[in-house]
Amino acid sequence: MRVIFICPRFSYYYARTPYIPLGIAYLASSIADIADDIVCIDGQILSDDDYEKRILDIRGDDIVCISATLLQLKEAGRITDLIKTRSPKTKILVGGYGPHSLSVQELFGVAGFDVFVIGEGERTLRSLIQCLTGGGCLENIPGIVFRTRGDIVASKKTASPLSDIDSILPPNRDLFDVQRYLERWRESTGTTSVHIIASRGCPFRCLFCDKSVTGRSYRIREPRLIVDEMEEVWHRYKPDDLFLFDDLFTLSKDRVIEVCTEILKRNLRFNWSAQGRVGTVDSQTLSFMKEAGCSELLFGVESGSDKILSFLEKGFARDEVIHTFEACHKAGLPAGAYLIVGIPGERKEDIDLTIDLVRTIRPSLLNFSFLTPFPNTELHRITSQWIEKDWYDWDDFTTTPYNYPFEVDPQTSKLQILEAYKQLIKDGMPHSTYQLLE
Repeated sequence: MRVIFICPRFSYYYARTPYIPLGIAYLASSIADIADDIVCIDGQILSDDDYEKRILDIRGDDIVCISATLLQLKEAGRITDLIKTRSPKTKILVGGYGPHSLSVQELFGVAGFDVFVIGEGERTLRSLIQCLTGGGCLENIPGIVFRTRGDIVASKKTASPLSDIDSILPPNRDLFDVQRYLERWRESTGTTSVHIIASRGCPFRCLFCDKSVTGRSYRIREPRLIVDEMEEVWHRYKPDDLFLFDDLFTLSKDRVIEVCTEILKRNLRFNWSAQGRVGTVDSQTLSFMKEAGCSELLFGVESGSDKILSFLEKGFARDEVIHTFEACHKAGLPAGAYLIVGIPGERKEDIDLTIDLVRTIRPSLLNFSFLTPFPNTELHRITSQWIEKDWYDWDDFTTTPYNYPFEVDPQTSKLQILEAYKQLIKDGMPHSTYQLLE
């Protein structure tokens, strides 16, 4: 029995700086001992011809697992229909943030998916493979919805979040052509990066955030295991940066310091970066991170307006953003900012406040998204009256999906903030690591 994972092909804003689909790598490890063969059709990196050829080579006795974002879901439906036309008996399982965004009726209306995996998939997928190959009742597997005899049926139990993430096997990166990913990075930016997941879940309740897969329960891995993976990845691939891709690496000060202490104890010398949250770092934490090789911290700043921060339910204010960035600058640790534009209710004065904030905090990196109301978020519920775009396009973050009478067009807002940032660069900021992502 062969298990085929598919990362659907898609046009993505960050195609020039791609990361391997690490979720698939974790899932593959979870079934390594019960599958005869595991392969991945990676639409991010394969040529169009190779991608199509490998999909057409799928056999009737294969089990196909598709992981998709909302942006990939249309393509997931296309390849599912293609496979089913040629091999109707092929079982096709789907999971990821895209499927979670839709109702069950919508999801199964997209294409002929056989099973939808709800939440974190490692434990569920293992049970599914055993059931599909050895016989058993799908209804007894927690956390799935499946198609049977024309009906759509939910399993009898929901799947609980994985409480002990240290028990999850390390991701199988050998499924992917990592060197091609590094080459793409080097061609686009002159540098390379590989990402690692040190924790899952985020307890905060930002209005726009979709936590349907990993949930709100924050679980961080044992520091020793985190550094084991960092060390292995660094030795294997020699990237210029190891990126801790967690939603919130800095939530637990003690764990952050333990990770840094472990790096220092092993006398490891590599650059790494992470995503943090405003208000969760202090001078001691930043000092440890800097000494252990952290080269940049990235924060979801979103806006310089307290009104907008309150609307987005960020849980912090403008002054806290300034304090956090001042602490990073004092520690000599570059700090980057993610910003959001295209927010209903945003006015010129809010954009002016964001421009002023950028000038004040002097971020090492500035990255933009247009506010996107994913279907299963509170944001979608309260702003759905202004939505006009096809949801298949929403995950791109390059244009606004809102038909809202903005006082300043969101594209113009972005350009105004960007111009102010470019001027800071021209004027010469105090750090040498500044970069711009447009």
